[in-house]
Amino acid sequence: MSHIHYVFNLMKENRSQEQLKLRNVASAKYGGDWHSVPHTHNHLALFYIVGGKGQFLIQDQLYPVNVNNLVIINPNVTHTEVSLNAQPLEYIVLGIEGIELAANNNSNGQFNILDHIESVEISGCLRNILREMEQKNPGYEDVCQAYMEILIIRLMRSTALAVP
Repeated sequence: MSHIHYVFNLMKENRSQEQLKLRNVASAKYGGDWHSVPHTHNHLALFYIVGGKGQFLIQDQLYPVNVNNLVIINPNVTHTEVSLNAQPLEYIVLGIEGIELAANNNSNGQFNILDHIESVEISGCLRNILREMEQKNPGYEDVCQAYMEILIIRLMRSTALAVP
């Protein structure tokens, strides 16, 4: 018989996941009632574009987005979404408290736009969170929190994102 035993390092420093909290989840598709108003949040906003094309207005500058882009806006950064009428913008967005994510780019750590995020693991986590929120089965909040933590870890593994 073969036996392999793994032990977790419980004394590990920087266990940032313990402070993470999923604050809100939404699915949106541009329509005639869309009011694009610049605003801020006191938590990170993570947008995954699932359809259409548009732009994000971030700190008074426009950035194009389309399907499979991931837009990460850190807390207290002014932003709004702008859709193209011909191809309505559609996205899933998470509000996550207790974290900022940064990469080596020109955004000064305020935001990140990642192209071609087609990972089944990442999009799967987002869709599973939405499904759990819709069905509201017993324990759904804990399941959503766990999927969000997996999502953050997967993003950090597969991109240049890190906790500053």
